[in-house]
Amino acid sequence: MQNLPFDKLRVSVSLRKCKMHSSTSSGSPLRSENEKAFISLGSNVGEREFFLERARKELERIGRILKVSAIYETEPLGDSKRDFLNQVIKLETNLSSVGLFSKLKNIEKKLGRNDRGHWGAREIDLDLLFFADEVSWSQNLKVPHPEIPYRRFVLIPLVEIEPNFIHPIFRLSIQTLLKFCSDKLTVKKCILKKLKNNPPSLVECFPLDQKLKSKSGRVEKTRPSSKRIKV
Repeated sequence: MQNLPFDKLRVSVSLRKCKMHSSTSSGSPLRSENEKAFISLGSNVGEREFFLERARKELERIGRILKVSAIYETEPLGDSKRDFLNQVIKLETNLSSVGLFSKLKNIEKKLGRNDRGHWGAREIDLDLLFFADEVSWSQNLKVPHPEIPYRRFVLIPLVEIEPNFIHPIFRLSIQTLLKFCSDKLTVKKCILKKLKNNPPSLVECFPLDQKLKSKSGRVEKTRPSSKRIKV
C-alpha cells in the first residue's frame, strides 16, 4: 500500500470512471427510503462554538442526527488568520444528495455566512462528505467530497464516529485514509463547557497525543472515541 491514489488528478479520474456506474441522485429532492450522510461543520468567525451548535439544531430539522464527533480546533488553510473549530455528524435523512446539499447551503445563509473567497474566514461551513455509498459528480456537487483524503480535520472526527466506513471510490476504510494522509496542519481536540441557557464555551484544546489526568487521577493518553454522543 505504498502508492495510494490520493493525488487530485487520480481522484478526478476516479470520479469520472465511477460516474457511469454509480447510483447517482435523481432530480427529486426526496427519496423513498432514508439514507445516511456524513456532514462536516466548521467555523472560525465570532462565537465559533455557537455557530456549530446552531448548525446542529438546523440539521435536526431536516433529518435525525445519529452520531456527533467531538469538536476539533484546526489551523486554517489559505489567508484566514483564526483557527477553525470542526466537527462531523452522521445524519439520517429522506432527502436526496442534491436536496440535502441545497438545504446545507440554505442553513449557511440563514446563519449569516458571508462569502470571503475559497479559503476565507467563515461563520459556518457545511460540507456534504458522504451520502451512503453514492458517487456522483456535477458542477455544483461532488459526492464523496474530493478533499476527504487530504484533510485530517475531516478524517480524525470521521474515525471517531465511523472508523470502518468504506470510501466508495478508493474502497478503503476511513482509518486507512487517515493513516496515509499527508496533511500536516495541527488538529487539537477540544473540551467544551455548556452552561444552562448559555452557548457552549471552550475550556481547552489539546494535541491528540497529549496525556491528560483522568478524574481518577490516572494519566491517560487521549484517543478518538466511537461511542455515540447525544446532541
